[in-house]
Order: sequence, then C-alpha cells, then structure tokens
Amino acid sequence: MLIRGGVGVGIILFAVWVYCLLDVIMTDEHRVRSLSKISWILIVLFTFEVGAIAWLVAGRPRSAARERRDAGERSVDPTDAAAGDDGHGGDVEN
Repeated sequence: MLIRGGVGVGIILFAVWVYCLLDVIMTDEHRVRSLSKISWILIVLFTFEVGAIAWLVAGRPRSAARERRDAGERSVDPTDAAAGDDGHGGDVEN
C-alpha cells in the first residue's frame, strides 16, 4: 500500500515537471517573468520538482485577466487628479 502511494506521488510530480518544462518551452520569450527563457528551461530541467514549482510561482506569465486587473490598479485617470475630484460629482463648496 505504501509503495503504491509513493509511486502515485512520483507520477504526479513527474507529470507536473513535464507540464512545466513544456510550458516554459512554449511560452513567448517576452512574457517570461524574472529570468530569461533559457534560464528557466535549465532550472526546470535540472532541478525537477523544485524548478517546476519555482516556474509556477515566479516565472510563468500572469493570466490576461490578472494583467488587466493589475494594470487597472496601477493606472490613475489624469482627469480625476486634474479636476480635484472629491467624489461629489464636481460640485465644490466654498
């Protein structure tokens, strides 16, 4: 029973490693985060599961939805700052 469980975990880890290696290879160079694409390939290839997890956490491109959300949080509407919008629809009381 213990051996089968270990084999099952090994198969899952191998599958994650293969997925990450193929994901690195197929990802466009300009979308890779933190390091160069060749660096990520070597890290995942030679460090196996540790490199695969590192790719998922630090190297894999963000999803399009997350990129749009993060871009929206960083961008500020210049008309709001210039008009001094205080949330009252532009009516300023003196």
